Amino acid sequence: IDSQAEFRKYLPWANTEFTEEHSRQWVQWAYYNWMSQRQYDFVIADVNTDEFLGGIGLLEVDLINKHAKLGYWLGTAYTGQGLTTKAARLIMKFARQELKLEKLIIRVSEDNVASIRVAKKLGAHFIGKEDHQEFHNHRWQDTWVYELEL
Repeated sequence: IDSQAEFRKYLPWANTEFTEEHSRQWVQWAYYNWMSQRQYDFVIADVNTDEFLGGIGLLEVDLINKHAKLGYWLGTAYTGQGLTTKAARLIMKFARQELKLEKLIIRVSEDNVASIRVAKKLGAHFIGKEDHQEFHNHRWQDTWVYELEL
């Protein structure tokens, strides 16, 4: 996906060029996390063409306390079409029905308007701000935290 410049604003992992070898390593890592029930990563793809559009996942899954973090990203060319919201609703269903989770946490940079919009469209409630939570792009960034009851 050619959205690297946009991703760099919000995603620390987007600061390097992503090679085919990185992709292979990521698939192995994602498989390990899935099998250990720690993280569940999914692809967002076009249903007609199978074109890769972005990713979405459940992070830091806590099956005992019944919650996880929800993370998502979408190629810039595909934003504004409701695709992330649709994908997130499917993930919410998976989290509720398959994993028996009761709550998802969404953490976003305070200036990531698109991700905040998705959280609100999903019905997430703002629960607080974490000051200087992430050091990214040579500065500390504040994070807004949303909670989504399943």
